[in-house]
Amino acid sequence: MRVFLLNPPGYPNTTVNRELMGGYGTISTSPMILPPLNIAYIAACLKKEHHEINIYDAIALKSNSSEVLRSIVQFKPDVVGINTSTATIKIDLAMVDAVKAKMKIPVFVVGSHASILPDYIFENSASDFIIRDEPELTSVELLRQITAGIFKGIKGLTWRNGDNIIRNLDRPLIKDISKLNYDYSLVYKQIKNWKDLEVPYEIQKRR
Repeated sequence: MRVFLLNPPGYPNTTVNRELMGGYGTISTSPMILPPLNIAYIAACLKKEHHEINIYDAIALKSNSSEVLRSIVQFKPDVVGINTSTATIKIDLAMVDAVKAKMKIPVFVVGSHASILPDYIFENSASDFIIRDEPELTSVELLRQITAGIFKGIKGLTWRNGDNIIRNLDRPLIKDISKLNYDYSLVYKQIKNWKDLEVPYEIQKRR
């Protein structure tokens, strides 16, 4: 399956870091940009499942919504995953709706705001799925089931079922995150002069 993972554009003349403040995000004029590790971890897990992945970091690429949509259309994904934050939630959800209007394919969102306020996400966008909290294992199970359309048993997932919103059981936190890898290699290919644009960082063991 072809999966397009997007860190959406930010506001003009600002720098957005959706990973900061526990995933609630920041908007500033600082030139420092941090990698969107949410979707990088998802990418690594899905590549192990032999899915074809495209990570698109619109912040580092300084892309606007039209350029993002053009890239999505060119890639022809089966599913799109979109990173979100509280600081940028309105433009993030506008991006969700633009993708849904253009492609008519399933879209899932990740991020702290979406995890805590799923009703807001579904009321204000055409999102199909919210992957709550740690997204790695839930994203794998979602992609396994998305063709069959059977989502009830996927822990950590909130999903739209017609007019109803279904919240599945929480997924237990991963006990040893050192076993996880993140894959950001695709973005290295997209961006020239990487070190001038973005600052990779190492996640410390949190338990």
